Amino acid sequence: MSIQNIINGAQQIEIDRRKVVSQTISRSQRIKTAERSTAQPWKFKVTPPAMLTWASSRGFIEDITYNDRTTEYEISLNANAKMNYITAYQGRLTQAQLNSLTVSTTSTSTLTITDLPAIAGSITSSTVVFARGDIIQPSNSRYPYTVATTATRGSSTTTSVTLNRPLITSENINLVGQHLKVGNTCTWRVVVSTLPTYQLVPGQFVQYTGDFELVEKII
Repeated sequence: MSIQNIINGAQQIEIDRRKVVSQTISRSQRIKTAERSTAQPWKFKVTPPAMLTWASSRGFIEDITYNDRTTEYEISLNANAKMNYITAYQGRLTQAQLNSLTVSTTSTSTLTITDLPAIAGSITSSTVVFARGDIIQPSNSRYPYTVATTATRGSSTTTSVTLNRPLITSENINLVGQHLKVGNTCTWRVVVSTLPTYQLVPGQFVQYTGDFELVEKII
């Protein structure tokens, strides 16, 4: 578990999803901006628990020390009971209905979804399939995406989902025909970029000296 143990007990998690943008201000005080096209990797700053018992944590501390800043981890925010609201699904479909959704086509930063639930009973054309901010991840992909614009059921056989970043194609997989992980089932592949040291405290306790910083590994 290692890094996941730290996330599960984190005091706070800071998320950085900012784009690479430059700004200049002319002498006439007109601002100009330019955005660099990148994969927009997720970055996390994780504040570890204030104090850990040595007996319960020495195993995963050894894993963290051994893996250092070179090993890739797969992490989730779901197991932190006080923070899993961050990734909770906000749409209006049942889990069974979500499980049936399938990617039919893709474009630069859009997924077209098919196998929608039939319009009947509580499902109408205005039913929210994905709310803005929902996290989705094609089942065979290492990369999660957030939904940039609320997607409703509509009246056709498909609905279009606009993503927060362009689809990352470097993993060379076919997303068409894939189901989706949604909300708390989504995961990130990260590498530790800042690894704090730890201190042993009288009473058989241990504490880390700073925050863990993690960055999504884009291949």
